Amino acid sequence: MTLNGANRPHRRQPPKQKWVMPLIVGVCLVIFAFIGIVLAVSGKHFF
Repeated sequence: MTLNGANRPHRRQPPKQKWVMPLIVGVCLVIFAFIGIVLAVSGKHFF
């Protein structure tokens, strides 16, 4: 019980860091996709 109680707090912190990176990458992909769509739409309008 003591080992599990000691390990749980340490295990909860790294998942947050591992969860933040994919979130940042996902946001970046959404931003790039949005910019790509805007450029494609603006390109169709300009050209």
